Amino acid sequence: MIDEKYMSIAVSNAKEAAMRGDVPVGAVIVQKIADSGLLIIENKIVSSGCNKKNNDPTAHAEISAIREACEKLGRWNLSDCELYVTLEPCPMCAGAIVQSRISRVIYGCADPKAGAAGTLYNILCDSRLNHRCKITSGVLAEECKALLTNFFKERRDKKMSMFLSYGRQWVNDDDINEVVKVLKSDWLSQGPMIERFENSVAEYVGAKYAVAFSNGTAALHAAMYASGLKEGDKGITSPMTFAATSNSMLYVGAEPVFADITHETCCLDPVETESKMTGDVKVIAPVSFAAYPVDIGAFREIADKWGAVLIEDGCQALGAERNGVKVGCEADMTVFSFHPVKSITTGEGGMVTTDNPEYARSMKLFRTHGITKNPDDFEYAENASSGWYGEMQILGYNYRLTDFQCVLGLSQLKRLPEFIERRREIAALYFKKLDGTPHLKLQPYHEGHGWHLFIIFVDPDKRLGLFNHLKDNDIGAQVHYVPVHLHPYYRRRYGYTEGMFPKAEEMYRSEISIPIFPAMSNADVDRVAGLIKDYLEQA
Repeated sequence: MIDEKYMSIAVSNAKEAAMRGDVPVGAVIVQKIADSGLLIIENKIVSSGCNKKNNDPTAHAEISAIREACEKLGRWNLSDCELYVTLEPCPMCAGAIVQSRISRVIYGCADPKAGAAGTLYNILCDSRLNHRCKITSGVLAEECKALLTNFFKERRDKKMSMFLSYGRQWVNDDDINEVVKVLKSDWLSQGPMIERFENSVAEYVGAKYAVAFSNGTAALHAAMYASGLKEGDKGITSPMTFAATSNSMLYVGAEPVFADITHETCCLDPVETESKMTGDVKVIAPVSFAAYPVDIGAFREIADKWGAVLIEDGCQALGAERNGVKVGCEADMTVFSFHPVKSITTGEGGMVTTDNPEYARSMKLFRTHGITKNPDDFEYAENASSGWYGEMQILGYNYRLTDFQCVLGLSQLKRLPEFIERRREIAALYFKKLDGTPHLKLQPYHEGHGWHLFIIFVDPDKRLGLFNHLKDNDIGAQVHYVPVHLHPYYRRRYGYTEGMFPKAEEMYRSEISIPIFPAMSNADVDRVAGLIKDYLEQA
């Protein structure tokens, strides 16, 4: 029981360290006082210590206790002493134990995170060191381990609560309950929730049809396929977008052509687009960047003039509006994404809305391996009445969305007005708090903006420093995007170089996306804005 007695004192010291924010490790040195016949007649606590590594990386509990014991006893030889410590000593502490010639080390547990197991035995029991130290382990092991486990969990939870990503989902209990209902139902995939979700999104944006996909990239691929874009054709889009926009053109064998953006919108420039139009251009795909609603009317005129299909990449723009009209019903097809950072989430997911029934039929076929089980569409009618028959009519893909993802989307869609309203409130706060900040410009404003991203433009020579300053303070800023034409693949394949799209490149050199998502508090906004202002005012 004597070991438990002194280890409990070490545990108390460890708790003291934890209260200060240090890793909870405590130590006690006990002197074994013997009579002339070497019989132990007294155990005396000589010193104690706990981690103080926040102020001094070398201030380990064991070293502090050893130093204090040597000072009190007036000697470096502690061969008549034993060390009680809650955690197995690290190599540095083991070296101090060897030097002080402590006779026995009693510890509670090995480090459950790093694990110095074996180190102690290798160092203290090596006969070449001319010092043999006895080791006892596992004293109050569970209590010692619980101290460490709880400490690291609390620190992780605190760090997670402080960390602000540039965007994240907001899933509540209602969302979870709806998903659980479907998980307990008969249909996990290819069931009734897919059509319900599609119909709800179509109704929300004011389109006749909506087709769900496994992700936004799959939805873009399907839209390009349905448009008839093919090998030998070209499609025009913005270089300031995620690579999936232009990649989807490549997937169907076409060549993506880039046109520059405007500073006023950060979106594709209609004038630049028209200058790139030729008879080979079959698709125009403007991007509503950051949920700024692109000037779809200007692109509608160009598309109609040249006989091109207009596909709006609205992956970031569900909930955004143009003159009171929701993004999603004015282009020939509009593509949405339901990634966790988007307006609503299904985990991963995508949707294409359209008023064209042929586009909708083609995309539904495309997402299910090119296979149809609709008798009205069969090419070989003699099998129509079999009940089991299905035809693969094109080379399609498995791009289906599951029922439990769709019901999450349905639940999230009910909250979309609340989400958009909160995003607009946060954006307004940023505009107010960051106004007048040196070396900084704010992103373009639009009354129908959906604020998927809140972007700031910083003097290029200040951007990296600000980005790292935010990172060091647990702010997960991001840069959107590396212009697509500057990715190595596009450089190699098409010979793109810097300087070809100067406005997109200028934006890239100065842009930072700062946190904006509905669950952010006003205090979060204050924190982010304060860090930005403090840094740039001193830069």
